[in-house]
Amino acid sequence: MVGVSDLDNAQPEKWRQAASDVLTAARHCEDLSSTAREEVAATLKMCWVDETGEKARRTFVKQADALEAAADTLRGLAKVYDTLADDMEAAQHDLHSALDYARRHDLDVDESGRVGPKNPAFGEPNAENPHIAYVRLIVDEALRKAGKADSEAEAMIRSIQGLAEVSDPKLVRDVLAHGPNSPIAIALRLHATRGSLHRINVGPSQLDAVDRA
Repeated sequence: MVGVSDLDNAQPEKWRQAASDVLTAARHCEDLSSTAREEVAATLKMCWVDETGEKARRTFVKQADALEAAADTLRGLAKVYDTLADDMEAAQHDLHSALDYARRHDLDVDESGRVGPKNPAFGEPNAENPHIAYVRLIVDEALRKAGKADSEAEAMIRSIQGLAEVSDPKLVRDVLAHGPNSPIAIALRLHATRGSLHRINVGPSQLDAVDRA
């Protein structure tokens, strides 16, 4: 749950910087994948034509696939960070507007978002103070948006954690395309957090698919 101080002090620019760093790593993986597949493997196919050479070529192709999968996974992570930054920034903007309005009308907003007069003994009763309802509405909505963004990012990051063990680029792209609520994403999320989450509502075939990936 995101509280008022959490959102008030959030630093979305740090998530954007993290996304930029992750994209840099993704580009390195793509370059290495391209080198392994298009240069090393292709050279081995031409210059080492016996069975041992073919085995070596297949090894580099597998490494290229794994690096491509890693690049796609990292790009997915960067997208999560960017989306989280955008959503938190918008929610924070609304919260700051509400807090500024509350200060100008001698209102206090606590950590949970509850709004009341700074000095209840002299303040207007809550039921008769239209400013309280206005501030509460904006604060509640800002916290709801922030909480939603936080939970969605957490779910997707856990799925991506599971993708760290996947070397099939197609599977990685399928998971990222269908979001955190697809069956395979849920299976990956549980696979990545075994011991802390129960495998309820996830079929054995889905978990087996993750194990084979």
